[in-house]
Amino acid sequence: MVAGSAVAGDWEIHPRVTLGEIYSDNIALDPDNLAQDDYVTQLSPGIKLSREGSRLRTDLNYQLQSFFYARAPKRNDVFHQLDAEGTAELLEELLFLDASLKFDQSVINPEGKVSQSNLSRTGNRTDVATLMLSPVLRKRFGDILDFETRYTFDRVDYRAANLHDNDTTRVEVKLDGGPRFRQLGWGMRFSSEHQNFTRAADADFEKADIVLRYPRDRRFVLVATAGYENDKYQRSPSGTVPNGSLWSLGFDWVPSPVNRLSASVGHRFFGTTYEASLTHEASHGDLSLGYSEETVTSNRFIIDRTNFISPEPNAPFVVPINESAPGITPEVFLRKRGDLKFHYRFRRSELRLSLFRERREFQRTGRTEQVLRTDVGWDWHLGPRTDLDLTASRQNRDFQITKNDVIFRAGAALVRRMSPRVEGRVRYQYTDRSSDVASTAYTENRISLEVTATF
Repeated sequence: MVAGSAVAGDWEIHPRVTLGEIYSDNIALDPDNLAQDDYVTQLSPGIKLSREGSRLRTDLNYQLQSFFYARAPKRNDVFHQLDAEGTAELLEELLFLDASLKFDQSVINPEGKVSQSNLSRTGNRTDVATLMLSPVLRKRFGDILDFETRYTFDRVDYRAANLHDNDTTRVEVKLDGGPRFRQLGWGMRFSSEHQNFTRAADADFEKADIVLRYPRDRRFVLVATAGYENDKYQRSPSGTVPNGSLWSLGFDWVPSPVNRLSASVGHRFFGTTYEASLTHEASHGDLSLGYSEETVTSNRFIIDRTNFISPEPNAPFVVPINESAPGITPEVFLRKRGDLKFHYRFRRSELRLSLFRERREFQRTGRTEQVLRTDVGWDWHLGPRTDLDLTASRQNRDFQITKNDVIFRAGAALVRRMSPRVEGRVRYQYTDRSSDVASTAYTENRISLEVTATF
């Protein structure tokens, strides 16, 4: 059992509290000639609960994040942040239930003031809650067939008025040939999704396809897909009708236990499509490359978002606001994304690199948006209880019609584990946003001292 934890039955319970003092020379992220500084006290109690059983797995992490501003007490505010998920086996090896509940904050309009945290008062954030319930039925019929059917209900609820709350229902059915079909593997897929918006037209996505897998040898498999899709959503009168046949041809190659490459080319209603994935896993490092194309809405970003929860029980619960996500809109867009992730472990340090480029083609207004982002981090273990974390990021966002802006950040954090239950952090961060719109350009220097204790 990890120090600082409490066990009640099969539950692990980790209460904690973070106390911090923060100084910012531009607390509202105003243009430099209007910048105002402030000293802020942060008090964030929280708790982490987890249970790992043979038929039930649950994880819950909650934090109450409160800020007290020395020079502008009217800005004092409290934010709730929750990340809870679980899986239950209701009927042994047959019926399962996946569920999640999240509550945090999101940027409303990425063309306005944006910040990765709740400290800066931008007037461009909203609380957002999401609920997901998904029963799934799985059944294996000997060596002939694997069957799975899933029903999913998603709810996205924004606190700010006039935003597009959303209910989504989705049905998925999968059939896969069993081990008997070793010479020619096969699978059948069907999915039907309905998105209901409170203040906009609904959107429907339906697709059915057949997948054939032909193994040339134990490491190389040819893959072919054919099917039909029928989507219905608001689009430009001159836009392509979102239905028709689809197909793809590709391969899955596993040349060694640590390397895997898959790629395909095909056709959908919007034209030629490409997909690729490369992974390399070794004792000292990992590398992954990927490219994909899909039609989505901004609420899918909210539902699929992943909060970072440190595996260390006494580390803070970090909920970064995704400044790369699209604005909150019910409009469907075609998302074309390529990304790279690299992680290498040296003897006393770790290097992390991530890079992605994403193009969004909005189907009703015809506008496009591109995001190019790079993040680099170096975690240096100075001693048994001391780490130095260096980070830098650069995001270039092109709104095409409105503007282009660049956000650059660089930071350093010194982390000291004073005891198994107490950890201290000193952080410095510099941010520079350049923009075609002067009112959203700014620079900020921020320094903070935090202590987190687990009870």
